[in-house]
Amino acid sequence: MTIRRITALLTAVVLLLCVMPAASAYSDEGDIRNTEAVTMLTALNIISGFPDGSFMPGEPVTREQAAKMIASILQLKDSSFNWDGSSTFSDSSSWAGEYIEYCAAKGIISGYSDGTFDPGGYITADQMFKLLLVAVGNDPAPYVGETWLENVRADAMECGLYDNFTGSTVDTLNRDDACLLIFNALKCHVITGYENGEPVYCLDDLMNPVTMLEYYFDAKMYTEVVTGNEFADLTVEDGRLEKGKTKIAGHKEFDISTDIEFLGRQVNIYISSDGDFISEPVISEQDLIMTFSTGSEFDNYYMLGQIKMSDSTEYYYNYNTDNFSVVGKLDDNCTVTVIDRNGDDIIDVMLVTAYQTATISGKDDIGWLLENGEYIEFADMHAPELEFEAGQQIKIAQIGGLVYVLD
Repeated sequence: MTIRRITALLTAVVLLLCVMPAASAYSDEGDIRNTEAVTMLTALNIISGFPDGSFMPGEPVTREQAAKMIASILQLKDSSFNWDGSSTFSDSSSWAGEYIEYCAAKGIISGYSDGTFDPGGYITADQMFKLLLVAVGNDPAPYVGETWLENVRADAMECGLYDNFTGSTVDTLNRDDACLLIFNALKCHVITGYENGEPVYCLDDLMNPVTMLEYYFDAKMYTEVVTGNEFADLTVEDGRLEKGKTKIAGHKEFDISTDIEFLGRQVNIYISSDGDFISEPVISEQDLIMTFSTGSEFDNYYMLGQIKMSDSTEYYYNYNTDNFSVVGKLDDNCTVTVIDRNGDDIIDVMLVTAYQTATISGKDDIGWLLENGEYIEFADMHAPELEFEAGQQIKIAQIGGLVYVLD
């Protein structure tokens, strides 16, 4: 393999450094399987939803749509193409003509023997693999002729385009899976040419191969642990951050909101060269997690040896740092979440949330009165806007110095 350092292009890539809409912003988010991919591609303006607020993950992808998505990435660093309105194909798209012609000029797409492109025709995963491989910089020559499919699948597997893809490669590709394949391509290393039959990779200042995400969007992915947000700060006793803030281990505080479930969890974050989030953090699939609804349920697993801790296990009791003795505090008025971060069957993090069950008696202008005579002021609640009815039972915990109502 030949490696050559490529001088960075002077063309600046302007990034939207605010957090863009995530998959959770779509009205049909529950139907989206590849949440991280959809979130990322939405943030990068590679794909968008529909006017009614939906994403329609199951909708098929057409050939012209595929050309548009790929061209929108490559043209960020390539201003050499000037479309004169002409068409290589006899049936070029009315709205995607420039994208199709750009991809055709770069050897990414080709038409049929009758001179058509069939812009509205549906694309398969195999065909998308081919487009993405060429977009990354692979030599397109092996992807034509009788062995094109065999070569495409082999190269797609080698560079990670198949990662987490469970669909059929010969059936029509839907929007959900198309996002996944493009997302995988963004993690591939950019090839700028060939020398003596070997690929030449684009390198950064430290001589490391550069991914498409780095090259075209000036961003990198990190997998780090969330150590603080507006609910609690794992590094400060009864601490919490300001509303709308999240702290990542090894990084500064960011202006982004995360839920309580993110605390102690590994997340994938995408950060620009300026140190800002490009999209919302996404909980990493690397974490292996078990949640027990009671301390007794945890004890049963622990006594059978199905849960193992080590000297490096981190313990938290209501999100305050604790130690192994927390195991002795468990009762049936707590939940226990254990996290194995590397799949070695050793618990890396144990999060215990102790709560009490209370019954609402009434409400005044300042807070909620409980039947046991206790009083919870709105100012002392994480979510003072919550509404309850007299006689309603709730579970409450002291987290981050405030009263938190468990679901």
